[in-house]
Amino acid sequence: MTEPLSRRQVLALSASGLCTALAAASPLLAQSATDPIDTVKALLATTQEAREAAFLSARLKRLFATQRQRARRADGPLPGLDFDFRCNCQEEEDNWKQTLRYAMAARTERTARVTVKFKNFEEREATYSLVLENGKWLVDEIQHQGGEPISRTLQRRE
Repeated sequence: MTEPLSRRQVLALSASGLCTALAAASPLLAQSATDPIDTVKALLATTQEAREAAFLSARLKRLFATQRQRARRADGPLPGLDFDFRCNCQEEEDNWKQTLRYAMAARTERTARVTVKFKNFEEREATYSLVLENGKWLVDEIQHQGGEPISRTLQRRE
């Protein structure tokens, strides 16, 4: 027969559950007012497309929304965006996120550029441009090495 839990044990278990819940939600909480790298890390940690918008600037959200409308009208995929824009890939190598390396390339009071290097079948590099909006650093542009800016891709009509 088991002993009933003490008040202290119940509180400890409750605190443990809260910590677990907060850890699971941490990517959404990581839009930082102080560190643009934290925002990029949180975006790359997301696994669901619906959560990505929380890390995007108003300008980039508008471009995605317009492109989604085009896709719905054409009853097809997003024009020009048949890949994961975060890694510029269609397929992901196992554990590629463990190879992510971040560096602050430039920063002003309201803008920042974060360079991300990683290996996903080959060495890759991307530059994330961020803006400070409503007290949070948000991604305003993504430029993968050798590719065009995501904002230009989102303006394609086919």
